[in-house]
Amino acid sequence: MKEIKYFWFFLLLTFIFNIQYLSAECDNGTPENTFVFYFRNCPIEVTYCCDLNNGFYHNFSIKSIKIFSPCDSSIYEENKREITDSIIKQIAIDGQIKCWEPIPDCKFAELCIVRWKSEICYQGWQYVPEPNPYWKMDTCSQITYCNETIRICWDSETREYRITRQGYVYPECTYPCKDDCGF
Repeated sequence: MKEIKYFWFFLLLTFIFNIQYLSAECDNGTPENTFVFYFRNCPIEVTYCCDLNNGFYHNFSIKSIKIFSPCDSSIYEENKREITDSIIKQIAIDGQIKCWEPIPDCKFAELCIVRWKSEICYQGWQYVPEPNPYWKMDTCSQITYCNETIRICWDSETREYRITRQGYVYPECTYPCKDDCGF
């Protein structure tokens, strides 16, 4: 009986490590990109991948989100939609160099970006005290999809990026896990 428990435990650990390894890798050897931005004076680090999906669609996938001192994970949980919008704007801006063409003026066009590949299911946050204290998502072994289409352009009158997002989560993360889609 004890051997069976160890077997199932070992099998479960193997599955979890394989899934987390797969979700931490970018497709087709595309490099990971990392940037830091500030949301209400909170430094947030995002790692993402971008590529062309089916050779045509500009696609990105968020691989990790870290929140640094003086803030904690509550800033994300209490402002998930706003922070996700900010992350997507920053990815669109950062991606102009690495992934796609420049973001156009809203008077002329919009840049269409999709978020169709695997995203993060997480069940809370872990505190990492060293060397620079931060909070990172405690990821689950399950993978979800945001199935999201994002349109972004530069509004030359307001001098801001304008973003619209449409999507749905499927499959949903199973409790106690939740997704990072930010709808």
